[in-house]
Amino acid sequence: IHLLDEPLTIAGEDRYEIGVKNYCFDPSLAPAGQSVLIAMLTTHYHYWQRIYGHRLYDAEQTQVSDLLIGFLEKLYPGLRADIELVDEATPLSYERYTGNWQGSSCGWLLTKQTMPLMILGVRKTLPGLRNFYLAGQWVEPGGSLPLSAMSGRNAIQMICHQDGRPFVTTTA
Repeated sequence: IHLLDEPLTIAGEDRYEIGVKNYCFDPSLAPAGQSVLIAMLTTHYHYWQRIYGHRLYDAEQTQVSDLLIGFLEKLYPGLRADIELVDEATPLSYERYTGNWQGSSCGWLLTKQTMPLMILGVRKTLPGLRNFYLAGQWVEPGGSLPLSAMSGRNAIQMICHQDGRPFVTTTA
């Protein structure tokens, strides 16, 4: 997370932080000598929903990308000239591709009310329903794709334990 000295106005609100991840460590994502860079910030679903289907939606996405690239150029001088592709996503994109409520990119919001549930964990089975296991970002604290994968792995581990089978995995 990068804290900004000057806020960026995105979707009608000032933003003071941007998440940046450079995937230069993963050669499977881009050809040699290139990388994938992700910049992420939070915005309100209702703003994007209100302008969806209008020219403003696409224009706003382009403007946000331009602002983010401008910020990233301070971290990586000359970046703009090296960019080959920009892929923009809004909360509506997340909603469309994942079905997540209001385009949530993570699971439960950690609050005083939800923290005990997250510490204890969400039940992975339901009473009276045999051979059913829950897995996904709404089952593990924090959410995200990696945690969803881990949740699936944990469910398989529970099934193996219930069936008396050893749980075996590889890192291939």
